[in-house]
Amino acid sequence: MPLSLLAIPMDRFHHGPIQSPTTMLEHLPTTAHDDAPSPPRPAADRYRRAILRSLIYYGIFRFPLRIEELYRFSEIQWPDLEALETEVRSLLDQGLITRNGPWVHLGDPTLVEERVEAEARAKRVMPRALRRSRLIARFPFVRGVALSGTISKGVFARGDDVDFFVITAPGRLWICRVFLMAFKKVFLLNSRRTFCINYLVTEDHLEVPDHNLFTATEIAWLMPTVNAALFDRFFKTNRWVGAFLPNWTAEFPVKTQQWLPNAPARAVEYSLSGPRGDTLDDRCHNLVEQHNRKRYGHIEGAEFDLALRTAKNVSKHHPQSLQARILERFDQRILEFGRQHGVVLEER
Repeated sequence: MPLSLLAIPMDRFHHGPIQSPTTMLEHLPTTAHDDAPSPPRPAADRYRRAILRSLIYYGIFRFPLRIEELYRFSEIQWPDLEALETEVRSLLDQGLITRNGPWVHLGDPTLVEERVEAEARAKRVMPRALRRSRLIARFPFVRGVALSGTISKGVFARGDDVDFFVITAPGRLWICRVFLMAFKKVFLLNSRRTFCINYLVTEDHLEVPDHNLFTATEIAWLMPTVNAALFDRFFKTNRWVGAFLPNWTAEFPVKTQQWLPNAPARAVEYSLSGPRGDTLDDRCHNLVEQHNRKRYGHIEGAEFDLALRTAKNVSKHHPQSLQARILERFDQRILEFGRQHGVVLEER
């Protein structure tokens, strides 16, 4: 699952309960409205345009937004929340958007029901997710843990995984990843349900290189659970998120646990310090990369490097290429909405 995740992933996220983006994409319409489109008018006012673009993006995930979320994750800088409320009322008067209680969306009333159900489910799952994050933090070379994907957005659908974003010690990411995957396979019978670790970075290379709306959104929704100080540094390192979400500031919605290495982890780290650990990390790196190329050989070239990044200081495991699919669908739906309603919403 994505940084699986704003992330998403909101990176994850139809009628019935909210589904993950991977499942959801199979049910989305792929053609524009059948009615003859009216001639496009000049670009919508930049504020209303930003509101519509946000609702279209989150509509891909069937995720209605509260006003404060619409403000925080908007692509433009708002003067204040009152200015946003004014523009929302204008769009409501035009019939372009719908508001049900605290939620704003593009008109499907089932979205609100789905989110309410998914929020209730997330509350039931959250205690276990927090316990899992504390367990992950006890592994050798782990330095910080955050929830990502749908659970970090406060929703959880049937069939979703609990996704984790992990920061490791420098030069030991691949040993750490192999330890975690071995634990999942042996003790959790390879279940991803509450132990899906698909993005790891080292504490000396904290910047996420994919500078786009999808990745920015997934970073912005991250929910740190272990080592707040390190994640504060992570967010500051990834200041580029503000270019896509200028109203966003890092938040820590749950109480974070202080990172304190336990005795067994310290012993393992000591035994794998120096050249011995360097060699083992290289071997783990090569092992995982070979496994990925064998299992996902149908993914080629740049797409493979983007979906299954296996650099020395980063491990990204998104074999469904969700980032590219979401951004492509977003562009498509922007065009469809514009043709249907006679507005120009594309980036200029």
